[in-house]
Amino acid sequence: MHRHPVDLVRVVLGLAVFGIGFLIAQRGELPVFERDLFRIVNDLPEIVFPVVWAVMQLGNVVAVPVVAAIAAHAPGKLVP
Repeated sequence: MHRHPVDLVRVVLGLAVFGIGFLIAQRGELPVFERDLFRIVNDLPEIVFPVVWAVMQLGNVVAVPVVAAIAAHAPGKLVP
């Protein structure tokens, strides 16, 4: 299998984002921005719930394996 040199950059950047997020989470403090965003979304009128719910399902534990399966069956077709 031939790997593109940019793959290594993507892995390193992904690990960096993961590591930074981990360090932020270890502080045990919730950033004001995140808290305010949570309150804004949760205080929305009930009429927008179906839209917000649909977006939240993108992070569902079912969505990750589905996207991984699609990517596995289409190698080289998802990235130009």
